Amino acid sequence: MLTRVILAMGCLWGSSTGVNGQNSLIISELMASNTSSVKDEDGDFSDWIEIQNSGRSTINLAGWFLTDDKNEPTQWRFPSVSIGPGGLILVFASGKNRALPERPLHTNFKLSAGGEYLGLFEPDGTTPADEMDPEFPKQFDDISYGVGLDVRVTKYLSGNAPGTHLVPQTRSEGTGWMNPGFNDSSWKTGNNGIGYQSSVPGFSVKFVKSNISVGQLTTAETVLINPARQSRVVNEIAPNLNYFETGSLGRFGNDRPFPGGKTGVDINDYVVEATATVRIPSAGQWTFGVSSDDGFRLDVGNFTFSFPNPRAPADSFATFNFTSAGDYDLRLIYYERGGGAELELFALKGSFNSIPEKGDSPRRPPMGAQDKSNQGILSF
Repeated sequence: MLTRVILAMGCLWGSSTGVNGQNSLIISELMASNTSSVKDEDGDFSDWIEIQNSGRSTINLAGWFLTDDKNEPTQWRFPSVSIGPGGLILVFASGKNRALPERPLHTNFKLSAGGEYLGLFEPDGTTPADEMDPEFPKQFDDISYGVGLDVRVTKYLSGNAPGTHLVPQTRSEGTGWMNPGFNDSSWKTGNNGIGYQSSVPGFSVKFVKSNISVGQLTTAETVLINPARQSRVVNEIAPNLNYFETGSLGRFGNDRPFPGGKTGVDINDYVVEATATVRIPSAGQWTFGVSSDDGFRLDVGNFTFSFPNPRAPADSFATFNFTSAGDYDLRLIYYERGGGAELELFALKGSFNSIPEKGDSPRRPPMGAQDKSNQGILSF
């Protein structure tokens, strides 16, 4: 089989992929007999409920409801917290009734291990978005109960299948190329995959509030991949990585609050994951710098460096030798254990163990490109 594709192409540095689609919230998992698995912020083994956004758009849960009584659909109301596409949020079913956006969420009811009704209701207070009706089955200690996945793959093309492609310069191509008898002999040939992706400028940033203490990079990684260790997830597209919460300021001005947080308000035990494609404008040595409080790991292409332990605000530098200019995948993992918090990412052409200052003010505004001081600093 020969594949024919028209490509709509564009180039953006510092980009992350994104799609739009239908929203869908479900009760994806619960634990109704938590005796030793997940602690809440008080150190209690509270039962919990996990809500998943299986759609393609961010959903704000303000005004949605959880209930274990079908006759009382508005039993517990969500505050203004958002779930990104594919994201999860964990709500403790502890009876403690806590609904502050920046803190772990707790319903005003508990779950029965013997089985009971559980429903997620839309803001109108009458429409169930998802429910376990008449009840979820009897539960067992430290074993969660949730939605099973039935994955079926329909394979239309084999790997490395031949294809033709064209990048149109105008809109004159029409739809004739979709007909089986279309003559594509003038198109370029190649093997799959062939395709394109939509992009937006900036970093795809995920903020994950943990319900356990996060004091090491290894712990931060487990929080990112284990929904049971997540009490809140907030996603955003950021033009650069220049976050400040409390404590000592970093290198750059124009600080922004961490996703879902507020400048001047401490939040402890969370993880931030930032991904993007960054364009290195010229080959050779580039020094990357991370200013952080607490630890981090940075991956750029095949290069990596880290500061795995908690620390007060400080800079770390690493020099990478890029053999060619171009686009490179970037991933930054940062965690905050407690106290003040700040995070900045920047780069400078050449090899350095510090950033050269110019003038009386070392705090330069992040430009998303080249710094106005003409020092060649790229503040990502």
